[in-house]
Amino acid sequence: MSASEGDEARDPSTDPSRLEELAWSVDVKVRSGVGGNPSTPGEVLLRLADDPASWVLSSLARNPSAPGEALTRLAEDPDPGMRIGVALNPSTPVELLTRLAEEPDKDMRRCVAENPSTPVTALMRLADDSDKSVRSDVAGNPATPVQVLLRLADDSDTTVRSATARNPSTPVEVLLRLADDSERSVRRSVARNVSAPVGVLSRLANDEAHWVCKGLAENPSAPVEVLLRLADDSDTTVRSAIARNPSTPVAALMRLADDSDRWVRSGVAGNPSTPPDLSERIQAADARLRAAEDPSTDPLRLAELAKGAEELTRRRALLNPACPN
Repeated sequence: MSASEGDEARDPSTDPSRLEELAWSVDVKVRSGVGGNPSTPGEVLLRLADDPASWVLSSLARNPSAPGEALTRLAEDPDPGMRIGVALNPSTPVELLTRLAEEPDKDMRRCVAENPSTPVTALMRLADDSDKSVRSDVAGNPATPVQVLLRLADDSDTTVRSATARNPSTPVEVLLRLADDSERSVRRSVARNVSAPVGVLSRLANDEAHWVCKGLAENPSAPVEVLLRLADDSDTTVRSAIARNPSTPVAALMRLADDSDRWVRSGVAGNPSTPPDLSERIQAADARLRAAEDPSTDPLRLAELAKGAEELTRRRALLNPACPN
């Protein structure tokens, strides 16, 4: 296989006529690339469903452009990995997904449960599955109907309630209830939900668990006043999350640029909302700090750093064994 043929086979911008040619390649990797390419014509994908190589069939099973007839054929393959690819494929026909939802294999049911194309009737049945991981996947599926989410919000298992709390389709009244859940992992999932209303997020800013506040600090939909308050949180992980949040206002980023924690400062420097000059200032200051800590730094340079304006850098330079007395 030439590198160019393999790249062509995988590239969605390759002309369909060229993909049809590559589908006849003797190299299984090239045919596999064609089988997984969403730009491959349907009739070519249907022909590849008869390919003897499992690599080709596996790629085809996950291709969202695969024809329903090809996916139906692959669903009969004895290889469970092949059938799982079909179960995850959003283009799999609904009648096939309904059948796969009744498979004894838990992993198969999980894949159907998280597929956004799974019909409501199948999701309702899977919401009562005896396995908590299957119910959790239903709870996290944005296509799960509201009446099912209402039921899963009261599930006895924490992971199921957490998945419900993360789901952007979960109704506001359910998120309000889950924001008071006794388990912090559930409250954290509400805090990270970009669809959670401002009132819920503001309330969670007062949560006693730093882990919940960190989840809120990561949420780009968090209200500005909450982000400003959390920028002064005593917990380093919370401030670090605020520093990386693209919605954090510049005023807070400027404050965090002088934080005592290196990871917080690094987060500010890498934040796309940080002004370029501020980012450069942080990087230059951290470079001086690293030099102050490095025993291989030239002694004259250490002497300069020991007299600099940055207190932490001065202290580290003075503690450096290579620094002249």
